[in-house]
Amino acid sequence: MNIVKTRLKSFLAIMASLLIVSGTLALALGSVAFANTTSNVTANVAVESVCYISLSSNAISFGSLYPTAQHADNVLVTDSDPNGNAAANVLVSGGNWISGSNFFGVSNTTWSATSSNTFLTANPLSATPAITGITIATPTTTSNDPYNSIYFGLNVPGAIPAGTYTQTIVIENSC
Repeated sequence: MNIVKTRLKSFLAIMASLLIVSGTLALALGSVAFANTTSNVTANVAVESVCYISLSSNAISFGSLYPTAQHADNVLVTDSDPNGNAAANVLVSGGNWISGSNFFGVSNTTWSATSSNTFLTANPLSATPAITGITIATPTTTSNDPYNSIYFGLNVPGAIPAGTYTQTIVIENSC
C-alpha cells in the first residue's frame, strides 16, 4: 500500500506541475516567489504653434468723400489671448469697393505698417494676402497685450457713380 501511496503522490505532484504550467488550474503547493520588474516608457508630444490676433475695431470709416479725394485711417491689431505660444505674422488683403452694381478696384485702398508713410507711398491692397512685416509678439503674463497698427488709405477714383460703397478687408495671421 505504501508503494501505491508514494506513486499516487508522485503522480499528483506531476499533474499539479503540468496544470500550473498550462495555466488551467492555480494550485498553491508551498511558497511561490514572484520577481519584481520595472519597465520605463518614453512619452513625447509635439506642441503646435498657436497665435491669435484680434482687431480693435471691425469697421473702418473713411466718411463721406468726393471723387478724387484721399483719406487715411488705421486699425489696431492685438494679440489678446494669453494661451498663444507663438508670434503672429500679420497679412492683409481685400476685395473691390461695391455699391449695388457699381464698383471700383481694391487697389484704391492702400495699407502701411507705419503711420509715417503718406497715402501715395503706401502699398496698394490686393485680393492676394500680402505680408505686412508686422509681427504681434506672444503675450506674456508679465506684460501688456502685444499690439501694432495697420494704416489704411483710400483714393476715390473720379467719375464713379455716387453711392455708399463697402469693401471687405481681411487681416489674418500666420504663425
